[in-house]
Amino acid sequence: MVKDITGQTFGLLTVVSLARTGRRGSVWNCRCACGNETEAHRYKLLQGRKKSCGCLWVRHGRYVRQDPLAGVWKQMKQRCGNARNKDYRYYGAKGIRVCAEWKTVLGFKRWAYMAGYLPGLTIDRINADQDYNPANCRWVPPKENIRRKKHEKAVAKANPLPAAERMEPLPGAHQGDAADGLRGQEPALAAEQLRKRPLMLADINGQANRPQVNS
Repeated sequence: MVKDITGQTFGLLTVVSLARTGRRGSVWNCRCACGNETEAHRYKLLQGRKKSCGCLWVRHGRYVRQDPLAGVWKQMKQRCGNARNKDYRYYGAKGIRVCAEWKTVLGFKRWAYMAGYLPGLTIDRINADQDYNPANCRWVPPKENIRRKKHEKAVAKANPLPAAERMEPLPGAHQGDAADGLRGQEPALAAEQLRKRPLMLADINGQANRPQVNS
């Protein structure tokens, strides 16, 4: 009697139905996370020897075939974990890490397809001060990614504080309050003085609050 494994997931493959049985055991119809369909022997699925339709081309850390997603994964890990990488100072040196779920290319690919990955899109972190993880990443066109990075670099250059602490203009607030006496000063000096001022973060209504001073 053939043991039913319909609905179970092995790597990127989800078992759909029984295809046939033979001398080497049962063969199952599977749907890959990338959308393709393939067949796989049950014993190969259970032993981890069959994990995708063929789109997973990584073996012992070496790329056997051109694979855009595997390339994205490799570059991401290099930026965050290899101190000799040219972009490490912008990522790993600033504490940006790759989440545990994406330590293997398999986990990363599973998320990528579920998140709507299409060839030509680039990975983008929603919050530039947070790690690479499913909640903080999305797929966007290259032009949008480049435009966003240029804006972030310009803001960081004008204000070296982390994004969470930057005193950027608040919607509906009078911008002159925060800028009084700071015009014409060097960005780093202006940022330091702003941090020392008794300004509080915006409340939920988007209005800037000042602490009460008793006379």
